[in-house]
Amino acid sequence: MPFRAGAALIQQWRGHWQDAKLIQRRAQAANRRVRAAARQAHDDAGRDAEALRTEAHAEAERIRTSAHADAEAIRARARRDAEALLDRARETTAATTLGRSEPRLSGSSVVRVGLPTGLGRVPGLRQARAHPEGGTWYAAWSLSDLLAGAGRHEEAVAVLEQHPASTSIVLARHLIDLGRIEDAVRVLQVPPSDAPAPDDPWNDTLEAVQQSREAAQAAHTYPVRFYGHTWNGPTPPRRNCSP
Repeated sequence: MPFRAGAALIQQWRGHWQDAKLIQRRAQAANRRVRAAARQAHDDAGRDAEALRTEAHAEAERIRTSAHADAEAIRARARRDAEALLDRARETTAATTLGRSEPRLSGSSVVRVGLPTGLGRVPGLRQARAHPEGGTWYAAWSLSDLLAGAGRHEEAVAVLEQHPASTSIVLARHLIDLGRIEDAVRVLQVPPSDAPAPDDPWNDTLEAVQQSREAAQAAHTYPVRFYGHTWNGPTPPRRNCSP
């Protein structure tokens, strides 16, 4: 015999099913709210993390830039201090070297102590020019090189033109550097003077060297007869000669 549910039982189960559907709809709404809240929290956390990363990156960049600027300032200050010390050392060296710009006899050669070639600063040049020997021709060589090294070629030429008899080669070189080829050729075409420069402190030294050579030569010469002729030069070979 087939089962037939009564109207009351059907109504009861219909009520249970409607209650279950209502609970499900309520649960779905709550689930959507939870998921929306979780998504919002995730987005907020991501934005906060990105803001923190940006801020940290900006702070790190600021620290790096500040450190780089401080390092550059320290290096620049060190360079300035080093250049100041070097300038003072060059000025002292220039004064000391000019004080020793005198001839010295070393064996059979004459040696000159000149200005240091590294002295290229204006204070050092001023001090060198003010030195008692700063106007001599041998100081003009070094002063012209220093002025040319500082880009002051016209002044270098002016210094050398004060002593044309002793500085013609150096003067021609600086004139060529300035593009004044004709002036350089004109300077080189002037024959050198046989007389020593009046301000040359080596005159006495060179004269002493010449006298020493003549004395040494005279000490090894005497008159002999050489093939029937009298010989007053250095002693000839003993063969083919008779006293």
